[in-house]
Amino acid sequence: MWLADFICRKELTTSESLLSSFYF
Repeated sequence: MWLADFICRKELTTSESLLSSFYF
């Protein structure tokens, strides 16, 4: 469970990073 949550959070963080890149 924890590992899956960690992966989901990591993917979410990656998506946010990509989104931030588009804004800049």
